Amino acid sequence: MAKTMVVMRKPPKRMIRRSISAALVLCALFVLALSTPTHAQLGGDEPQGRTLGEVEMMMAGAESNRLDVVLYFLNKGLDPNSAGRNGYTALIVASARSNTSIIDALLARGADVNKANDAGWNALMEAAFRDQDNTVKHLLKAGARMDMFETKNGLTPLMIAAKGERPESVTAMLAAGADAKVADKKRGLTALHHALASPKQLSAEIAAELLVSGAEPERKAKDGYTPLMSAVDSGQIAKLSLVLSERVKIDALADDGRSALTIAAGNGHEKLVERLLKAGAKADGGSAKITALTQGLRASSDETVKFLLDAGADPNRHAADGRKPLMLAARAGLEESVRNLLDKGAEINGRNETDGTTALMWAANNGFKRLVEFLVERGADPSLSAKDGWTAGQAARMAGHIEIADKLERQI
Repeated sequence: MAKTMVVMRKPPKRMIRRSISAALVLCALFVLALSTPTHAQLGGDEPQGRTLGEVEMMMAGAESNRLDVVLYFLNKGLDPNSAGRNGYTALIVASARSNTSIIDALLARGADVNKANDAGWNALMEAAFRDQDNTVKHLLKAGARMDMFETKNGLTPLMIAAKGERPESVTAMLAAGADAKVADKKRGLTALHHALASPKQLSAEIAAELLVSGAEPERKAKDGYTPLMSAVDSGQIAKLSLVLSERVKIDALADDGRSALTIAAGNGHEKLVERLLKAGAKADGGSAKITALTQGLRASSDETVKFLLDAGADPNRHAADGRKPLMLAARAGLEESVRNLLDKGAEINGRNETDGTTALMWAANNGFKRLVEFLVERGADPSLSAKDGWTAGQAARMAGHIEIADKLERQI
């Protein structure tokens, strides 16, 4: 009898590669499972390794954009809403990575687009935080809600997007009905506050979009912080000009006594100080606790001091701790500011009401020899003593500046 030869056909190379690839992924997930300790094992006598559950293995597949792995577990009947560590779901993980094919698969199997993790973050928030425009739009079409708040700072998806670099996400959320007037739960800041305070360049475009959509340019936070102050904190002149164009109250105060001008001065933003003054900010505005001039001096900004003095700031108005502008300038060794302050009428021997110190004492104590000589030339009295009895010469000697001390004491 003749033998029949059976010819075995080889599987296509593509199929072989796919099978090998899938096997490698599952092996990698298994290795990860064996090497990851559980929360309970971290402090106990349990073995150092553990086997990951199916939920965490599916999330690992979602993170690495392995649709085959995710489908494997879904086809086994795993609930797409199952949560792993810290309440994360595969949908939240996939959204953070913008793995849209996996997002579609999970949603088709019944994944809850609005389910949040233990910190209150849902898929839409993750996508917005990571500037994933396409994923944001995808989730919005799937019914993602925008009235949810994460738990730490009480932010909404719109606020998270407003802090970012993607105007398209903000536009999509606003078109889907996001409320630009809603404030966060912690500080009472709106999306406009967050966009204006963001250091990212495109956040200025986002702020403009929010204003067009009804955001309130004078809306104060719980501590009195205004959108104008947020714009100043960003250090960006474009944002400042944007808010000023809304004709806001430029000298409004926060609860701690700061104004937009004092914030700009304290941050050393000379150009913003100049812009605010030109827009009508009062050079001596603010509370008795905080003045723009003293804040500018603490920021060691000679240019800010000049802008404020030229705009009419009082050179003798002291700060909350009793220190007058000239003392602050002398303490920091700001020779140009000292000169400008004296030229504008600062009292050369003015005293701190709290401790009786003078500008000369501070300059001497910090060893600014040239500044000490200049102050004496302008009339500073080296014989004056503070409330503790120390003169400028003694203050210099105490700090080891012997040459300055000898010279000052010879003039008494």
